[in-house]
Amino acid sequence: MLDKIKEFTSSRKIKWKKHALKRLFERNLKRGQIFEALLRCEIIEHHKLQRPLPSVLVLGYYGQKPLHMVLAIDEVDEILWIITVYKPSLEEWLDDYKTRRQK
Repeated sequence: MLDKIKEFTSSRKIKWKKHALKRLFERNLKRGQIFEALLRCEIIEHHKLQRPLPSVLVLGYYGQKPLHMVLAIDEVDEILWIITVYKPSLEEWLDDYKTRRQK
């Protein structure tokens, strides 16, 4: 799945959910930052039961700044869907940004 994420990102086979675009604006993020983070990302959670497509939570970096993105891959239409994007908080994540803090 990670190979597909990077392949679709490189070829710009990406579609943005309205929610993701709204979050980009609210968080003062640029699409170029997202593309950079996608090319340097790793999967940290699988959400296989998500519908209509299974999704993953990835951690990527633009510059030295961490970014979480929820993505879904439509392999039939060869599209990477960006569902949401956010800057992970140390209140919720350990400083590796991969491990959720215990509640």
